[in-house]
Amino acid sequence: MKLKRLLIGGIGMLMALGLVSQVLVAHADADYDKAKANAPQGLPLSNYFKFGDFAGNSAKVVDTGRSDGTQMVQLTDAKAEVGTIWTGDDYALDLNKNATASMWMYFGNYPVDAGDGMAFVIQNDTRGVNAVSRASDGTVGNGQTLGVWGVDDDPKGTAAQIASRGIQNSWALEFDTYLNSNNFDLRTGVAKQHIASNYPGYAGSYGSGGDFFYLNHNGLMKNSSDPNYLLSSRDNT
Repeated sequence: MKLKRLLIGGIGMLMALGLVSQVLVAHADADYDKAKANAPQGLPLSNYFKFGDFAGNSAKVVDTGRSDGTQMVQLTDAKAEVGTIWTGDDYALDLNKNATASMWMYFGNYPVDAGDGMAFVIQNDTRGVNAVSRASDGTVGNGQTLGVWGVDDDPKGTAAQIASRGIQNSWALEFDTYLNSNNFDLRTGVAKQHIASNYPGYAGSYGSGGDFFYLNHNGLMKNSSDPNYLLSSRDNT
């Protein structure tokens, strides 16, 4: 079985691609330039990746201006945006073979307001590069869904309905920089920033918190020395 790989982001993100490398544009131009200068050498985008094919995809190529030709992808640069990029069909992941992928991510130097986050996704959704989470009215999911998880927009909805709105036939590893403490991140304790995984299109990934649903965070990782921050901090390049 061959599956597509995805990097998908919430608010204010830039990524530099090695095999899959990433950077977030935070707030200051100096910080943005520093991220570009410190990113590891990456692959040329046009040969390996395709942007998500849906209206409003905010991802775009950013040239670093470096002599090694490294390019980056800025996923988003404003609120309520979603940007996606996938490997091309010729570079889909064959699950019958061992594979190693590396990813360099940069979330900027906003310790608190780093946006919602981003996720690495492996999927076999029938929508292909058009795969993205969508609300019940068909609009693209953002915020806590990261454009990946199902959208919880019906107080009388079920876990199965939420799962049907996420990317189907997929597994996602989220890098969450914003704590949705009353919804999806209810069970992550006090960690404002964390890493976890689950299956966006599987009803068992979502648990009921009464009039809302939370996301079951498999393999949860958070910063034990500073529970508030893990992925973005001051001068973290």
